[in-house]
Amino acid sequence: MNAIDSSARQWRVIATVETRVGDGVVGKLSRCEAFEVGVEAVDGAPDGSCWFNLLIDASEGERRYEQAAHAVLRMLHHMRDAGAITEFRVADGNQWLTRSHEQSRRADR
Repeated sequence: MNAIDSSARQWRVIATVETRVGDGVVGKLSRCEAFEVGVEAVDGAPDGSCWFNLLIDASEGERRYEQAAHAVLRMLHHMRDAGAITEFRVADGNQWLTRSHEQSRRADR
């Protein structure tokens, strides 16, 4: 995970997520080796929570972007289910979980 860099990249927001302050989600995302993930803080979260936008570089094409969006959100759900994140909620962006799966199934036919 790198700071948002505009040179030759096409960063797009895939989701806005809410986590508990101190859960270390940003640090955990840095371990994602398959896709580069950008993180952008969002103001206005309730006390004890933080909101941030997840960004994926779309410069490698639409299909790669969709795969990354799906994979990153699934990874966060798995981390929550495994107890690595105590609280996690996708405030906006759940469509990537369903849409990418459906598109992959159609492509496999």
